[in-house]
Formats: sequence, C-alpha cells, structure tokens
Amino acid sequence: MFSLIKSRWMFGIFVPCVYVIFELGFNHQLLSVTADTVNEETLKGLEFWGRFLSGLGLGLLLFQWTKKFKRYSLVRLILSLLLGIVLMWNVQKAITDYWVNAATPDIKKTAYVLTTLSAVATAGELTTLRGDKLLNARMSSGEQKIVAALFPAASLYSENQAAQLARWRGLEPSEFDAQFKAPQSVDNLNNAFRNLVIPPLTLGFSIFFALFNFAQLSTHLLLTASVSIRRVVLAGVLTLLVGISLSYDSPFLDSAGYQNSLRSGLWSEDMTLAVLTEWSFRSVSRWLPASEWIHHHVLRDFAFGRPH
Repeated sequence: MFSLIKSRWMFGIFVPCVYVIFELGFNHQLLSVTADTVNEETLKGLEFWGRFLSGLGLGLLLFQWTKKFKRYSLVRLILSLLLGIVLMWNVQKAITDYWVNAATPDIKKTAYVLTTLSAVATAGELTTLRGDKLLNARMSSGEQKIVAALFPAASLYSENQAAQLARWRGLEPSEFDAQFKAPQSVDNLNNAFRNLVIPPLTLGFSIFFALFNFAQLSTHLLLTASVSIRRVVLAGVLTLLVGISLSYDSPFLDSAGYQNSLRSGLWSEDMTLAVLTEWSFRSVSRWLPASEWIHHHVLRDFAFGRPH
C-alpha cells in the first residue's frame, strides 16, 4: 500500500508538476523571443524545445493511460516519454514543413512584410482599410509581446491584402507593388515564413499540453481509485481550463479590425493556422501571469537555448 501511495505521488503528481513548471516557463521565454524576428539558429532552438517539451507532455499522458499494463513502471515511463517525443517531434515538423513548402512566394513575401510591422501593431497604430482599429483596449507589456508574436499569422490573409499592406507600410499601392515584386532570396523568404508560423504552432501546443497534464495531475489528488470517476474529473477539469483560456478578452482578436477584415480570410484559407493562432492569443494571455512568475522566480530565467 505504501509503495502504491509513494508511486502515485512520484509519477502521478511530482513528475507532471515538474513538467508543467518547465512547460509554462518555456512558454514565457518563447513569447519573449518570438516577439521579434529571429535568425535561423534561434528558430531551431525554439523548435527543438517546443517539440521536446510537448513530446514529454504527450509521453506523460501516455504513461498515465497505460497503467493497466504495469503500474508505475520505470521502463513504461521511459518508453512512453520516448514515444511521445518521437510523435510530437514528427507531427510539429510535418506541420511546419507542409506550411513552408505549400506557401507560394507571394505568401512568403507577405509574411516578410508582416514581420516588419509587429512593433507598429503593438503600438496600436494600425487600422484596416475599413477604418477599424486592430486593438480595442490598452495592453500590458506581456500582451504586447503576444500581439507582436502572433500578429503576422493573424494578418496573413487580410481583406484586399495588397492595398492593406501598402497602407500599413505608408506607401502608395504602385510603390508598394514595386517593392513587393523585387526579388528576394529563398532562404530569407523561408525564414520569414517560419518566423510567422512557429509562434502559434509552438505556443499553442505548449500551453495545451501544460493544461492537459495539470488536469491529469488533479485526478491523482483524489482519494478514490475508481477509473471512471478519474476520467470524469479529468474531462471536467480539462474542459474548465480550456473554457477559462478561451474566455479571455483579447484586445486584438476582439477588435473590429480583426473581426471585420482579418478573421474571415484566415479561417477560409488555413483553418489549422486559424485555430492555433486564436487559441494561442487567448490561452497564452490567460496564463501569462503564471508562466511569467514561474520563469522568473522558479526557473530563475532559465534560457531554453539550442543544445550543441
């Protein structure tokens, strides 16, 4: 009996708790880094930690879901973590590679332009061709980082795109068109597009697995061993956490500019990117105070750099 209780606290509570701490801490650093356009080396580091930590999160869930094979086995834990890492690594890589390979040169050029406008967007200086603002409220510094990181993805398929980009750049349409058609290197365009898609992909997966593992962790605080009750509690807590995340009032997503001129195009052209972008906007904003506190005070500003 003591062995079971000890195992439950170790593998059911302590290990998932450590994972949630690192995942939320990484989420905050990722947000801080992706608020600016980054080079290829930094992107690879973010991709590595995003895939690795999300894989650990999936592995911990697999470990809990396979208890009937052998309760709290160290070998099962290792195998579950390895399988989770392999699955998430390949899933996120496949999504990123598909987006980069499927994007047309014009879309990649649009991504390049949008990444240069993030700072202006966070300052609340952008309006759509309809005259609607892209921000409907004042923001904290943390929310400004979220807008800077996710604005390019949210604006990728804006209404009347060429004219809208020209307006945002403060250029006449003909002048902007000449600049837009100027040749650029494939590497620069691919890097710009990866800068656009990696934040919603990595932030979205990161916060989701942190919440899922927190919900799974909560079931081990119950004294009952009933599997059916634990499943109901897991579903209830996860639903509650997702609901709390999505209920966040985003100054960007709820603005007239996004709702009237950006949202429709994003959802019609790329539903996967739309889901990840809107989920990341609301969920990361909701849990930002917790992730910021954990990164600063628990992890002591640990830097998730690329391993060498």
